[in-house]
Amino acid sequence: MLAPELMSLQELSTYSPILDKLALPFYVIDEQLRVVYANQAALAFFSREKGQIPFPLNPFLSYSEQVRFKQAFELVASQKSWMGELNYNFDETLKSVESRWVLLTDTTVKYVGILDVDNAEKKNLQSQLLRLQRMESVGSLSSGIVHDLNNLFAMFLMATKVLRQTVQPNGVTILEMVEKGVKRGADLMGRMLTYTKGTDVQTETIYIKPLVTELRDLLVQGLPPEICFNLEIPDDLWNIQANTVQIHQVMINLCTNARDAIGPEESGVLVVSAHNVDVDPDFSQDLGGISPGDYVCLRVADTGSGIPEDIVDKIFDPFFSTKGEGKGTGLGLSTVQFIVKAHGGHMVVNSVPNQGTEFLLYFPASRDENPS
Repeated sequence: MLAPELMSLQELSTYSPILDKLALPFYVIDEQLRVVYANQAALAFFSREKGQIPFPLNPFLSYSEQVRFKQAFELVASQKSWMGELNYNFDETLKSVESRWVLLTDTTVKYVGILDVDNAEKKNLQSQLLRLQRMESVGSLSSGIVHDLNNLFAMFLMATKVLRQTVQPNGVTILEMVEKGVKRGADLMGRMLTYTKGTDVQTETIYIKPLVTELRDLLVQGLPPEICFNLEIPDDLWNIQANTVQIHQVMINLCTNARDAIGPEESGVLVVSAHNVDVDPDFSQDLGGISPGDYVCLRVADTGSGIPEDIVDKIFDPFFSTKGEGKGTGLGLSTVQFIVKAHGGHMVVNSVPNQGTEFLLYFPASRDENPS
């Protein structure tokens, strides 16, 4: 960022190669609110070319904003700097920015340098930070509780095994119910531990097609006859280096969610497919900054109800669920995302309300030979 030392426009021009690399709009105005210098980001912001400099700011400002700009200019002339929120008008569309002003020259002709930060982008970054902090808090709080509960479940399971040898036959049924509930709770605690603490897992070379084909029979059994299950895996699909149990968990979670999104009495289609992807440096930025290279994209798509736009950003939050009370833990998608990231991959969700949802899971490809 430009330091607030006074300088002439000629001196400022020597910094143009650096200023043009800024992703934020930086420009200079005079007392008549004319732009007399603009970096590349500012030119794009105002939809202008360098040959159009100088150009007036007034067409981009409402009358009240013109007054605010003049007041801010006067403050900078006396106080050397100013910061505040301003609004530009682009074809009757308002764009709010956090603006930082600094006095560049203090001669008979005064110039002010302005750096703008888009408030929408800033609020989006703040929202992401708050979400990360919230998830970190959940992990810190739940980790200790989960360990204690795991110990309790282990004791309960031991007790049911001992009681099986002493109770009457009709009591065995009750014990089986208790044991089933305890195992379900222990499994849930294990998933929470995986999410909150992470775990060192053993990986192996996995060929997706036989793995998913094996899962198909299990998945189809849990689908109503109205839902059509399609499996589309090419023979030339690359391998991945992964943990088989966790990939099973990912597939079952996503397919169960797809089934619930379609509904128990509605007809629909659930598709599991995969394809090879060459992720170049540009595409890697769209995928969370993962390393460029060869990836296998695993896709789970449905023609269900879709995800409302206002909650798409929340679906990976722990304990967030759109299912009714008692029908979901809210850990399914957050665990899936954790597993994918732990494998060095990335997860993308695309959804249109009342049309369907697709999850794209990118796993780094392995060129090892197919396992026997």
